[in-house]
Amino acid sequence: MKMNKSKFLDYLRMRLKKFKQEDVNDVISYYDEYISDAVKDGKTEEQVIEELGSKNNIIANITYDLAGKNKGNNTLPIVLITIGLCASPLLLPVALGIIIVLITIGAVWVSLIGAFGAAALGCLAVGVGCFIFNNFSFMNNLFILGAGLIGFVLFYVLTYVLVKHGWKLIVYIISKISLFVKKIIARKENKENEIN
Repeated sequence: MKMNKSKFLDYLRMRLKKFKQEDVNDVISYYDEYISDAVKDGKTEEQVIEELGSKNNIIANITYDLAGKNKGNNTLPIVLITIGLCASPLLLPVALGIIIVLITIGAVWVSLIGAFGAAALGCLAVGVGCFIFNNFSFMNNLFILGAGLIGFVLFYVLTYVLVKHGWKLIVYIISKISLFVKKIIARKENKENEIN
């Protein structure tokens, strides 16, 4: 179904309502100006909109761009892109692979937090235990206690860094996967356009 500029802009506004109004207005202004300029060059509104490609890909590209613009503020657009990919039957195997990778990354992340936390407590317990139960000379006990405290601090810092910055790594990986999938979709559409 061919759309004129007004219907196309209304469609964009409806599909992008989950984003900040200011960002949506910027997108609408861009496409309004783009279509108007092309009409001045002699094309019809319908031709220009058709040349932009499928509406779903336009929305996916805008969503990706707005997600990058709001990076750090909200990961919802990235999640929505991933869900959108799952809705496509052609990309279902790719989406399942992405979900499995993300679950694996999350499991490794939680395991590392647990391992570092346990190692920190283990170092502290060994150091304190040796000092309290006096199995060695005073200097050896003091050395073991010091090593235990150093190990505790080291593993505590690693746990803190992993908890504090681990999500940034996961969001970065998700954005790279989304970019990769976006490129695959673009290649597929280019091949379809060449055939047609």
